[in-house]
Amino acid sequence: MKALIPSLVTVILVACSVYSEQSDKSLADIKYPTKVYVDSVRNRVYWPLDKEVYVRLAESADKSSASYLLSTEEDSGSTVKGLKLDMSGRQALRWLNAVTRDTAYLRFTADGEVPECKIKMSGAPSYINTQAVKMLSDSVNTQTDKTLAPDIKFYGKNLEFEIECNDKHSGVEAVYLSINNSGYKRLNGKMALTEEKLYEISYFGADKVGNISNPQQDRFAVDLTAPVSVVAIEKAEKDLILTRSEMISINSSDNLSGVKEILFRFDNDINFSVYKKGIPLRKLNDGKHTLFFYSTDNVDNAEEIKSLSFSIDDNPPEPEMVYSGDFFALTDKAKFISPRTLVKVEAKDNMSEVTQIEYSIDGTNFKDYTQPFALHTMEGKRSVSVRAKDIKGNISQIIRTYVIMDVRPPKCKYEIIGPQFQKNSTVCITPETKIVLSALDDASGVNSIMYQIGSESPVKYTGPITIDREGLLIIKYWGTDNVNNVSNAQSIAVVSDKTPPEIVETFSMVGQNQASQMKFPVPTALFLAARDNSAGVNGIWCSINGAREVKCDGTLQFDKAGSYSLEISSKDNVGNTSKKLISFTVE
Repeated sequence: MKALIPSLVTVILVACSVYSEQSDKSLADIKYPTKVYVDSVRNRVYWPLDKEVYVRLAESADKSSASYLLSTEEDSGSTVKGLKLDMSGRQALRWLNAVTRDTAYLRFTADGEVPECKIKMSGAPSYINTQAVKMLSDSVNTQTDKTLAPDIKFYGKNLEFEIECNDKHSGVEAVYLSINNSGYKRLNGKMALTEEKLYEISYFGADKVGNISNPQQDRFAVDLTAPVSVVAIEKAEKDLILTRSEMISINSSDNLSGVKEILFRFDNDINFSVYKKGIPLRKLNDGKHTLFFYSTDNVDNAEEIKSLSFSIDDNPPEPEMVYSGDFFALTDKAKFISPRTLVKVEAKDNMSEVTQIEYSIDGTNFKDYTQPFALHTMEGKRSVSVRAKDIKGNISQIIRTYVIMDVRPPKCKYEIIGPQFQKNSTVCITPETKIVLSALDDASGVNSIMYQIGSESPVKYTGPITIDREGLLIIKYWGTDNVNNVSNAQSIAVVSDKTPPEIVETFSMVGQNQASQMKFPVPTALFLAARDNSAGVNGIWCSINGAREVKCDGTLQFDKAGSYSLEISSKDNVGNTSKKLISFTVE
């Protein structure tokens, strides 16, 4: 008789990783749930190290199937105790077949190691200020000024940071952050710091089974304010009139990361130079200059470029003439004015006050200038000369300009092209008729021609005028030259006619309408006439039974019986034509 040998199931907990020591720093103030994490993609189970393990036998892989808790102490009736895990890493439950000695491992990972975290800054320059500074601190929504000890790190604009965490086993689930003693909040990705103040940051990471790292702290400041620079001028006269022997000094201050450098340039220089100790002016030419300057701090905050305008000038005043009002420059040597043009004179002196301005017209004696003046209306070439003197007696060179006085407006005329008929003082036209305007000016030249049809608003002439509506119209037109001399308006009286004459026929006998055909007795006369309300009738033409069209004198005699078909046309004096067809029988 063969002995029955039962299968032996041996459950052995196997460690597959090296033990990792835990930090002894207390996390009593941070609550985070402990849980089991299942990686369904990799088919792995991660078990919190301090959580006991219980083993169940299930009837199938279905989660809803019946399962039975196994105990390490059979027949004892005592409460089932869980298995305690002693180290982090890969673990296994080993099943051993006592008969076949086959072994199977049911694997999982024990995770009692916390994530490793560090803060990473990006996007902004940094600088460690070795000086103690005072800065706004925001601790639990209470803003106060705090004196910062030396060697604190400052960051500039566009600062972002992120917390990088790594976890050996189950992986990082979340990162939590506290700023200036506020409550911890979950941090997703990068965070931008856009306020200027002191930041005291505490952070920790949590893995997917609930292990959390010890909170780490970092302390730094964000500086978003640029330095402030001011100019100090040594021995400078009022109104910023300087000499070449003087120097310009610039002072700059920054209360946080500190001033890095001051930069400056003159006028149209492209590059800025670094300020050291005073800016000499000996290389500048006489005249107006502008000093541009700004400063930067140690985290690259730059103030807006400032400017200082000043003058270095030993020369006499500079007079300038301006022709105000009507002025037209055809070329550099052909400049036109009108009697309405005013001459305005100004003089500038960058060093001293201007005390006198004088002018001369056409070479006459100089006289004091007190207000803008006009030239006499004499036509032709004219000259204006000016000079100025400053309080020190420096007299400028004479500035002279030549101009041409234009006192006459353009001469305008018109031409009618196309269908037209003169009727007393009025011209009859059609929509096809073109009215062409032109002007001539022998001085400054024609600037524009304007015209007005009836009571409509004036319009600038750009090409031949055509009129589509009928009736009597008055067209006014005038020209303007380049110094605004305007000619008197001239008028054209036109009658626009686009309606042909009306043909009127009258029979000498009374006819009868039989079967839609008029019948007249023999003999019968037909009297033809036409009327036109505008240009007037030019003539009447007719064609009888398809014969050649001939001009009619107004009366047609029909002495023979027969059927007649007449095609009658009439034309007015501007070519508008009407036609009419008459059919009748003479018996």
